[in-house]
Amino acid sequence: MIIVGLTGTIASGKSTVLNMFKQVGAVTISADQLVHLLQQKDTEQTKALVQILGEEILTADGRIDRVKLSDKIVQDPTILKLLEQVYHPSIKVMMKKLIKTAEEANQKIVMLEIPLLFEAGFQSLVDTTVVCSCTDEVAKQRALSRTNFDEKKYEVLNKFRLKDKDLVMLAKNIINTNVDIEKTEAQVVLMLADLLTMADNAWPSNWSAIDDI
Repeated sequence: MIIVGLTGTIASGKSTVLNMFKQVGAVTISADQLVHLLQQKDTEQTKALVQILGEEILTADGRIDRVKLSDKIVQDPTILKLLEQVYHPSIKVMMKKLIKTAEEANQKIVMLEIPLLFEAGFQSLVDTTVVCSCTDEVAKQRALSRTNFDEKKYEVLNKFRLKDKDLVMLAKNIINTNVDIEKTEAQVVLMLADLLTMADNAWPSNWSAIDDI
């Protein structure tokens, strides 16, 4: 089995590419979806954030209000480091369990979508990496078209992340997401075929014994 880390800048097409890999047979795991689980009512993570940031970050039913939280981040970007401390350890544990489940089911490839793959040290979980690469102009245009996303929020969030050129230098594989959907899908199909040739030998036999990830 091969474990692949998928990353890219804000609005570079990561979720779209992840879904494409899912459609062609990969097991897919999204860090953002795991965060959603940790942001539910009465989780340890939700309690910790409320204790520090106050109950105004909650929805009426007790979950973390992601819009209100992102507004606070724009006002105080240091909250980003707090979120990493609160969420990342649990995300790594959850991912490790999901990868182990995939291995027990004899899956060939697991694709982890992790926005801060390199910045937060998640590369210790994977055998190889893929970056969704697009120009800054395209990424910004996509980001600003999202609901509850403006230029100031984009600038704040982008400031603390690696730029596309940096990710391209670090990643082992690149998918160009400047092109149309059909051409992106073609890249995914070809890359999956290449990754599967590595699957029998990629996963370290002692990986499941690693405790510090």
